[in-house]
Amino acid sequence: MPRALGYLPRLQSLHLHNGKLPSTFQHLTSLVTLDLAENETTGILPSWIGHGLSSLKFLTLQSNNFHGEIPQELCYISNLQLLNLAQNNISGRIPSCFGNLTAMTEDHSNDQFIAFYSNATFGYGERLLDYMKGIELEFFTSSLTFLVSIDLSNNDISGEIPKEVMSLSGAKF
Repeated sequence: MPRALGYLPRLQSLHLHNGKLPSTFQHLTSLVTLDLAENETTGILPSWIGHGLSSLKFLTLQSNNFHGEIPQELCYISNLQLLNLAQNNISGRIPSCFGNLTAMTEDHSNDQFIAFYSNATFGYGERLLDYMKGIELEFFTSSLTFLVSIDLSNNDISGEIPKEVMSLSGAKF
């Protein structure tokens, strides 16, 4: 992936596949959607995602080769409605601070957000694609209501699901 993409401060939606995750992406502070599924990225999940990308609503890092624990800094993304870390090599416990992801308990039926996807035509009805559990699910953003999801499947997560996470009344796991 071109490092120069990290210097587009007004960019709101980014869908890239088959590349590495450059640290310059931490400067994309206006991002609402970050879809970097199937990039064969290795290493630990960068903590700067939680610090620098606090405007994210949709984060998809599925089918990479991330390892280690889920960084606590992801809990700083309070607007997060969809988190997909499936099919990586993530281990450890689910952070109890995921219970602080309050956007997962709110109704978002009046949100005006539109996600751009490379195969979609511009305008209302554009698609936000999430590849969960190997099945391509399609959500039309003009009709998104209360979309909340956490997918940590096909990892090496241990321990119980924290009760704070289970209190996210709208979350789908």
